[in-house]
Amino acid sequence: MRAPATRRWRRPSRTNPPASRPSRKRIAELNARLEALTPRVASLTQAQQAALNDIAVAGLMQQKERLAGYAAQARFAVAQLYDRATEPTEGDHAKP
Repeated sequence: MRAPATRRWRRPSRTNPPASRPSRKRIAELNARLEALTPRVASLTQAQQAALNDIAVAGLMQQKERLAGYAAQARFAVAQLYDRATEPTEGDHAKP
């Protein structure tokens, strides 16, 4: 007959095995790298925002110029309509 087991069976750890766990040193290195890159990312973000702003302003200025041209064409067309409306036609000539 076997002697009763005095030890209880242990369930395996639910955490990652030690070989796959990142080391504290690696985490510290990555945190340092992240902190070092954060100001650069902020700077590049501002530069991109400024470039995008410049592109948007240039596009809006082109649109403004195009609309001003359309407005001038519309005023000219209205003036032509007035001229045609006020010109005497052949039947409108006064007979002496």
